[in-house]
Amino acid sequence: MHKARTELYHALGEVLNYPMNGFNGKLKEIEALLCEEYRDACVLWQKFIDALNEKKNAELEELYVRTFDVQAVSSLDIGYVLFGEDYKRGVFMAELKKELRAKNIDCGSELPDYLPNLMHLIPILADEEKNTLATHALLPALEKMLGNFKDTENPYQYLLEIIHHLIEKEIHNV
Repeated sequence: MHKARTELYHALGEVLNYPMNGFNGKLKEIEALLCEEYRDACVLWQKFIDALNEKKNAELEELYVRTFDVQAVSSLDIGYVLFGEDYKRGVFMAELKKELRAKNIDCGSELPDYLPNLMHLIPILADEEKNTLATHALLPALEKMLGNFKDTENPYQYLLEIIHHLIEKEIHNV
């Protein structure tokens, strides 16, 4: 059970990255893992998949950039969502960097507060650490991000709703 949950979080983190080769394979992997353990999130997943199925690769790439990069609906940098350019973001990122390094999670070229990196961290944290990260950072940031999607028809909203749902369930089952 724990291994499947870890795989699900990792796969969701991968799908939150820029869509590249293997993207469709990750979508199938997530569907199998998600619908088996979190049936209530399957409705949102199906909405996400249906919206993506209508798009060609170039359209998916453009949607991703429009959503998270250039003139973004939202940023995937959780610290930026929470703190903007305030010094608190630096403190937050320093703590995350320490934790990610301790858990042998490579951030690649991204900052420590990048949500896909944190999707690798969540399932391996101790319950108390997970609860703290979720309640003080992830859930408030996801709620703020989701608020930016109001009145849009952006499929990434469903993905963020799924992640919010899973993290909320995770800490309430602690």
